[in-house]
Amino acid sequence: MTTNAKSARTLNGIDAVAYIRVSTCRQVSSGLGLEAQREQVDQWAKANARTLIKYDDLGVSGRNGKRLGLEKAVSHACRLKCPLVVANLSRLARSTTDALKTTERLNRAGADLVLLKENIDSRTPCGKFLLTMLAAVASFESELAGERTREANSIKRARKEKLGGTTPQGYQSVPKLNDQGEPILNDRGAPVLVLVRSKELEYVIMEIAALKSFGMSWQSIVNAFNERGIRTPNNKKWSISIVRRIHAHAKKAA
Repeated sequence: MTTNAKSARTLNGIDAVAYIRVSTCRQVSSGLGLEAQREQVDQWAKANARTLIKYDDLGVSGRNGKRLGLEKAVSHACRLKCPLVVANLSRLARSTTDALKTTERLNRAGADLVLLKENIDSRTPCGKFLLTMLAAVASFESELAGERTREANSIKRARKEKLGGTTPQGYQSVPKLNDQGEPILNDRGAPVLVLVRSKELEYVIMEIAALKSFGMSWQSIVNAFNERGIRTPNNKKWSISIVRRIHAHAKKAA
């Protein structure tokens, strides 16, 4: 994260904040995307007779919830009650919901949001209308997606199929087979997946259960595994959280 040093030394003259983001290290080193955004916000500042301070997140994904540059940019705009200028919506956030949360925060502080590519300025009646429409669409999409997910998960649970998300440590997703040993396909023609334990995990689960039955603490089990060079299913060192998670998941499955 960097700031425009010249503007930072003349804080009293600042009346707009710009936020710039590029996702990959390649974009950072090449300057592609980065310089284009800087030029766009500079052109806006010149056209509107504004003095900018710039914040950026370099090589940071828009899906990353911890963007220090964005947080400082929004906070600064809120303090000054001035526009936050961004080259386009995708630089600000990867979801409409996240963008609207930022917009609402700015509005509560008396600040504004300017998206150059989309030609949205929350200070104008048209900009306010478009942001309101985006909020309505985002709310509808969120509720619709949630309803679809609940329905799909309900069906999968009834069929004892794998739900979405990260595969638990030591498990593998394999095609579910019918009585003839053939993969069962879903409505899209893709194999239905189920979770099965690896042989290594089966051994670990049995040893954890045995050690616990002898009264060993979680930390003692962790130390024993690490001292013997036993690795986790993800080939990492053991920790209390991993041991407890595997043990709890095995008990739940049983």
